[in-house]
Parts: sequence; structure tokens; C-alpha cells
Amino acid sequence: METSIQQWDGVLESIRILKEHLGVLEQENAGLKKQIGEMKNENQIPTDEEKNLRELVSSLEKDNHKLRQEIVEKEKVILKLEEDLRNSEDILKKFDKVKKKLDDILIQGRRSCDRQEIDYSKMTYNKTLSRKKSSRALGLVQTESIVGKRYVLVCVDDFSRFTWVEFIREKSDTYKVFASLCRRLMTEKNVLIGKIIRIRSDHGREFENNQFAKFCEKKGISHEFSAPKTPQQNGVFERKNITLQVMARAMISSKNLPHKLWAEAVNTACYISNRVHLRHMTNKTPYELWKGRKPKVHYFREFGSTCYVLRDHEQLGKFDSRSTEGIFIGYSRNNHAYRVYFRNNNTVIETVNVEIADQNENLPVLDDEQGNMPKILTEKTSTNLDTQSSEQVESHTHGEESSTSDDEVEEDHENTTDIGS
Repeated sequence: METSIQQWDGVLESIRILKEHLGVLEQENAGLKKQIGEMKNENQIPTDEEKNLRELVSSLEKDNHKLRQEIVEKEKVILKLEEDLRNSEDILKKFDKVKKKLDDILIQGRRSCDRQEIDYSKMTYNKTLSRKKSSRALGLVQTESIVGKRYVLVCVDDFSRFTWVEFIREKSDTYKVFASLCRRLMTEKNVLIGKIIRIRSDHGREFENNQFAKFCEKKGISHEFSAPKTPQQNGVFERKNITLQVMARAMISSKNLPHKLWAEAVNTACYISNRVHLRHMTNKTPYELWKGRKPKVHYFREFGSTCYVLRDHEQLGKFDSRSTEGIFIGYSRNNHAYRVYFRNNNTVIETVNVEIADQNENLPVLDDEQGNMPKILTEKTSTNLDTQSSEQVESHTHGEESSTSDDEVEEDHENTTDIGS
């Protein structure tokens, strides 16, 4: 728009100069014509001088014509610039109207949020400007995790309810972990759009200290505290805390797993909760509100199930087992891989070369759809193999006893089959 105005000023200045020049030429032309007329009346004009004057007058008329054409073209440019300027003014007016509407919508939205009456079903996370995080460290866990962690730092986004869990050894590590999480989130959502506006926590010393105060002041974050002995003021976190604890407890108890896997269970519970539970008053999950796309859950498996990992990093013999038995304990944060725990050496690995036996793991095979007695296929197979091996041993050690009658062999075979069935 500034460029158009500058062009307009330049064109106006050139038109002014051309008009002044045109006026001078017209005055000269008029004077010459007047002189020619007077000389004709007095019959004092020689033929050659008259011819030269007429040529001069014609050239001046040509110059006048060219100047008039240039003036007309410049006026057309001015008209076009005026039209562009009017269009720009219309755009600015429309922009002001849209901005005013957006301001009204934001004001109404904030008021509705305070009354908890806002409808999130038609909203996406990127349209919101306010970012609030609720955070707190869970109480001391009696049993250390596999890597020696004893506390859980839980952070919940107030809009989407997307949750992050970080595991720490001591409460003094809270600041370091939280600062790293904040930087990661602001980078993920863009510093301008996804800026954290405020956080809310209790008065724990891990939150109320100089490091936290300096960090919040530097990043422009408002740090709110719930009143002492009033956990309901930070109810978003408290409800999420109970949900994660209940889910982790059920996952560990259902598979009779050691309690030192509590961190893996909490991490998996948080991972699943972000992708399965729906945000209140919407039909979207926290993952969809945070990421802007629907989550994929086809790769979910039952926590604590027996799994078999391919031994692809070992030098194996021809008849060595190609897999190692482990326990499925969750999903990797940084890779598209599963996490597997090995009891024998108390280690955890992340791999994709794994088979998880989580569907119909210990269910018997029924005879038919009516639900008859199950067939114990493993016992039947082992019984037949044992019978064959015993018969071979007897035939090699006792040559005389191998002449048993056919009737007795058939009876033994029938008895073996009845046991298997």
C-alpha cells in the first residue's frame, strides 16, 4: 500500500511538470500565430519566412499533441492507483471487522470457559491462545523403579487434557525436568502460538523456589498456587492422578508383575489415556486436540503379556532358539517400538522384532460351537511321543519281548488315544 501511494505521488508530480510545459508551448504557439496574422495583414511576410514560421507552428502543435497524450496516460495511471487505494481501504475495513469479531469471540469464549459452558466439539487446539498447565509430583513410591526412580511428575494441559509424565529420583530434580518439558512443548507448538501462559501447582518446595520463579519470570509464565490443604483447586491434576494410579495398579495386579515395574505401568497408562479417553463435552481424544489428527490404536497390546523377542544381535548356532521370552511393558517414547522386560537379567529393551501373545493366551480349544469339553492337545501330543519313544527303547533292549501279539499293541494304542482325547 505504501508503494502505491509513492507511485501515485510520482505520477502527480510528472503530470504537473508536463502541464506547465504544455502551457508554455501553447503560449508560444499563440504568439507565433498572432505574429503570422499581423504580417499577413500588412503584406510584409516573405515567402521563406512564412514557410519557416508555419513549420515551427506545426512542430509546436505536434509537441502539444504528444504532451496531451502523455497527460491522458498519466491520468489513467492515477485512476488505477485511486482504485487500488479504494480496494486497500475496503480490505482494511473488512480486516477491522474480522478482528473485532474475533475479539468478541475470544471474550465470549473466556467467559464461557469460566462458566464451563463452552462447546469444544467444533474447536481445535491451534485456535486457542491461552495455555495452562497443571502439574504436581506424586508422593514417594515405596518401591524404586527399574532405573531407580521414586517420584512421578505429572503435567496436564488444561484445554486438551493431554498429559505428560516424567520420572525423577529426588524432588530436587523437578525444576530441571519441568524446564526441559516446557522448552520441548513450546518448540513443538511454535513459540508464538503455543506459548505457555500460566501453570498451576501446590505449594510444594519443588515448585515454590527461586529457580522456578526465575524461570517463569524469564519465559513470561504466570505461576499460580492452590490454597494450602485445598487440592480441589487443582482438580484437573488430582483426577488425572487418580486415573493413572488406578490404571497402573490394575495392570500390575492382573498379571502378577513385580511392583518395580510401576513406572512402566504409569507411563503406559498415560500413553493409552491420551489416545483413548474422550475430552469432556467433545467427541475427541486429548491426542486429537493436541496434535490435530486422530490417533492410531491398532498396535495396542495387553500390558504384561508374554512376548518373544528375536535374538537378532547374537551369534547363534543352527539349533539354538531364535527368540527369548520376555514381558511386554509398554511403548517407546522416541521410537516406533515396543518395550520388553526380561526377568533373568532385569533389563528393558525397545524392539519391533517381537511377537506378543496377548490374544487367547491361555484359553483351551473347544470341540465345537456348543462348548463341549476342551481337547488338551499338548498332553495328547506328548503322550503319543512318549509311547513311541518307550516302544522303540523296548524293541532295542528286549528282542524277545518285541514279539508281542498284534491284539495287545492295538489295545495299547486304543488306551493311549483315549487318554489324549
